[in-house]
Amino acid sequence: FDPISVIEAWPIVVDRIPNAKLYFLGLQLASPDVAPMKMAEWAVRRAEQLGLAGTSVIFGDWAPYELREAFLLESDVAVSAAKDLAETRLAFRSRILDYLWAGLPVVTTSGDVLSDLVHEKELGIVVPPSDVGQLAHALVQLLADPGRRAACAARATHVAEDMSWARSVEPLRRVALEPWRWRLARAARERGRHVTQDVQLMLELRDAEISRLRQQTDELIFLRQHVEELNAIVAHKDRPYALARKAPGVGGVAKLVRRLLRYLQSP
Repeated sequence: FDPISVIEAWPIVVDRIPNAKLYFLGLQLASPDVAPMKMAEWAVRRAEQLGLAGTSVIFGDWAPYELREAFLLESDVAVSAAKDLAETRLAFRSRILDYLWAGLPVVTTSGDVLSDLVHEKELGIVVPPSDVGQLAHALVQLLADPGRRAACAARATHVAEDMSWARSVEPLRRVALEPWRWRLARAARERGRHVTQDVQLMLELRDAEISRLRQQTDELIFLRQHVEELNAIVAHKDRPYALARKAPGVGGVAKLVRRLLRYLQSP
């Protein structure tokens, strides 16, 4: 998840809605066996740096499961932010189900199937990942418009009813009863092929390496062509001398020259 972007958006929200509060429903599991989470530490540090911790941004104690609905029912807007990663595309942010059950309008980043649901059913506002400006704008829009919040809440409650266990498992039940129809179930929802930020980085590194190898290959081809040209020039220049070396008597003269050189070099 990406609490940092939400915290960095909050000064903009507070500037428009001075009494707005951002409440985190617990930073760390109550169990002492769970190590502190790095992202939770970074979130607290960022809120302190912005001067928001304890005033506009509140980090609550870990809330027991059976008390979560009490906190949600006291809220006006729910927010769920995540990075643009492969994990996000494959995720199912089940916390959003709690928001819908509580009848809360949702501000969420795009990426997973539930953000698509929020967009399609008009249950709130979906913004791009890591876009602090749009995140703040979406929160302000909902906090400043009770009528829009009420409309989103009504739709959320209706969608939550359709997502009860009995209705949620119905597609799986049909596939189990008629497994030969799995192709239809698989094609029921199309998704785009946009790459995530981490995959985009890997593709850029791959393209840079291919470019480097191609440049080396082009240089090697040039050098080979240059060597062939030099060999052709040498062969052309050497042609008269090659013909002279084949002439009668040339071999004897060469031997005589070699003997004369050895004689001159001897003590």
